[in-house]
Amino acid sequence: MTAMAQDVAVGALREKRKKRQAKLMPTVLIVDLSGNDLPDLRRWPETFGALWEPDDEFLAVGGMTVSTRSREPELRFSLNPFTERQTLRRFAALVSGCDVFIDLAEQAKGTRRRAG
Repeated sequence: MTAMAQDVAVGALREKRKKRQAKLMPTVLIVDLSGNDLPDLRRWPETFGALWEPDDEFLAVGGMTVSTRSREPELRFSLNPFTERQTLRRFAALVSGCDVFIDLAEQAKGTRRRAG
């Protein structure tokens, strides 16, 4: 299952059009995983973390699921370890008021909650 999740994420991360966009402006890529038999989102950072490459331009990659039981999507993020921390912190500050981005904001500040 983890390998399948990595294939999905890498497919999106390496897509040429998305890579061009990320070079033009700070970009967070969000992959919709709804309706798939992929691992729990709580494992997204660990699943994706080893796949980052030094030339990746994205600030972060998010895995998203949408449930019919909730009005808001659930998102978990893997932060690009090669991006400038200050750029990531500035982006996190911009989205910190939006609950679906709380995982990204907490990781950027170093205050991420434990999975659970």
